[in-house]
Amino acid sequence: RLLRELAASAEAETAAAERECEELRAQLETTRQQRTEHEQTEMLSRQVKTLPSRAHSLAELQALSVQLDEVSARRTVLERRLRARQQKVQLLFEVLAEFEHELADEERLDSKSSPQQQDEDMSDAVSGDAGGGLDGSAASKPSVLGKRSSSTVSSSSDGDSKPRLRSRSKRVALG
Repeated sequence: RLLRELAASAEAETAAAERECEELRAQLETTRQQRTEHEQTEMLSRQVKTLPSRAHSLAELQALSVQLDEVSARRTVLERRLRARQQKVQLLFEVLAEFEHELADEERLDSKSSPQQQDEDMSDAVSGDAGGGLDGSAASKPSVLGKRSSSTVSSSSDGDSKPRLRSRSKRVALG
């Protein structure tokens, strides 16, 4: 009987000790988790301290926003200027092409006229009677007499992509 009591008492103490061990294990696990969370919090706190303040970051963002607006405005101005220059260059090429076409037409007309007519035209141009009509208007004759200077547009040979006006000199009578 004493043995049974001792065995029952030992079993009760063993069960209590096991419950206490389980509670201590759970408490240990909770403490470990809390320690890990605390370490992570400390690490984040150190990282946050190395970052600039919110006010400083907002001020930098505002300054960068102003710079971006200035650069965007400058880009817009430069794009407008570029488009205007491109339009002027295009217009210049169109005028040059039209001028070359007119010169070619005049040269073709001059080559069809008789040498006597060319001499008369040249003497009129030298004497100052470039108008040629009875009323002195230029409507009855071409405005430029004699052979014309023709021009062509080409790229320069030095690698520059800018067009160059190349002219072939011929006799040009001033009207």
